[in-house]
Amino acid sequence: MRVESRAEPILVQGICREGSGPRLFSSVGTALEIQSIPAAEGIHFRVLLAESGPTDLALYDLQGGCVWRGTATASEELARQVDRIIPFDVVSGIAILSVTTSTQSTSAVVMEGAR
Repeated sequence: MRVESRAEPILVQGICREGSGPRLFSSVGTALEIQSIPAAEGIHFRVLLAESGPTDLALYDLQGGCVWRGTATASEELARQVDRIIPFDVVSGIAILSVTTSTQSTSAVVMEGAR
């Protein structure tokens, strides 16, 4: 591959082989986003994905124990949005949600009834 730059340097960070074919990607691009949404049933969270693909979710209590694991469905991957409500009998109060895709990983604190 030949790359020329006359004005700015080009930084190639990696090649993503997920999806329809290999392509260049930069982890500085669109990030995963995790939102806590008020819910009476438990902890409700929404994950906005940067791209379609396999997505793993894990919820940890404040002692670091994994209390729930899940994956995005095919339709959620295509829509790039995952919504889940974790009931009070699994975890209540505050938890840490970890989201991992083929190219990114992030975590956030989620709370019952939080914004």
